[in-house]
Amino acid sequence: MITHFPIFGTLIGSAFLAYGIFSKQDAIKQASFVLIILIALATVPVLISGSGAADAFAPFVGELDRQIIKEHKELAEKTLWLSALMGGLSLASFITLLKKNNLAYALSITTLLITLITFGAFSKVGNLGGQIRHTEIRHMPQTDTNQTGDHNESANDQHESAH
Repeated sequence: MITHFPIFGTLIGSAFLAYGIFSKQDAIKQASFVLIILIALATVPVLISGSGAADAFAPFVGELDRQIIKEHKELAEKTLWLSALMGGLSLASFITLLKKNNLAYALSITTLLITLITFGAFSKVGNLGGQIRHTEIRHMPQTDTNQTGDHNESANDQHESAH
């Protein structure tokens, strides 16, 4: 699915970029920069498709779902800006590398760090999106019932000892 592309793309892009930096292979770094730029560009249609899906499902969801959708959408919009920074840095890194500029190494390291941060942000956005579709992964507040729906044993024990 298109929604997973930014998550896996930043992971793969950062792994190849790290390999290119530490192995000092310019061709791998250049390919990584191109991949990261493409990921940044692909983030826009992912955000657009998510907004369309949220609007389509809004009338059919409960309050908890609305809250998760809102958090997901807000974080996705913020992460779009982080993705744009990642893409811009990657483009700048690509150009400085081609020109054999002295800033190429420092900019490559900065791009790697921002790409890893962006991966973390995309992962959080993806987790919130997953909670919308897959209710079993939601972090629900603790209640006095166990997974089978029975009351907590200590609550039962208290009730029985009162009688």
